[in-house]
Amino acid sequence: MARIVGLQLEGGGGVAGLAASVGLRRKGHHVIVLESTSSLQTLGGSLLIPPSAARVLDSYALWEAFKPSESIPPGNTTYRYEDGSVLEDVRYDAMAKTFGYPIMAIPRAKYQWMLYEAAAKEGVEVRLSSRIKSIDEGAPAVILVNREMVEWDVIIGADGEIISKRLVVILGGATEQLQSFHYYEFLPTGTLP
Repeated sequence: MARIVGLQLEGGGGVAGLAASVGLRRKGHHVIVLESTSSLQTLGGSLLIPPSAARVLDSYALWEAFKPSESIPPGNTTYRYEDGSVLEDVRYDAMAKTFGYPIMAIPRAKYQWMLYEAAAKEGVEVRLSSRIKSIDEGAPAVILVNREMVEWDVIIGADGEIISKRLVVILGGATEQLQSFHYYEFLPTGTLP
């Protein structure tokens, strides 16, 4: 299986990086998550977990742990600013009936910590204080500010919205920029080493 390092130049130990690391590890890949800060950082309040993400959490055997302690909101109503008329009224119980899972609200810190514990249990190596200085696309490798070179078969990364430099999957695939700060990379299963 491939040796995969998942990183973000800002916040590699966030919800998305940790969730992806668990999935990759369960597929048999060796995974390292590089986090630039000295501890896991939580920015923001609660998150809504949609049915598709709940299905993934269930496959990680985490969904049952989420359910007793979190809230399932009744729905969401979107109003027009100008006159207060209802633009959309979504009842979340209908989503549970349709997709098999409800939408759940959870504090970001709790969500992140549960994913961190799941990643550790799976054998993902989460390395704190691992700030990236540069990227060697030819290796592929990243060079940390302490001059350590982390060389792997596949490097997956993102850098958040506030940094101008963009890092995408280094594997020779076609990368599509979806918006000013979003990229999409499609990797057929057969392309992983």
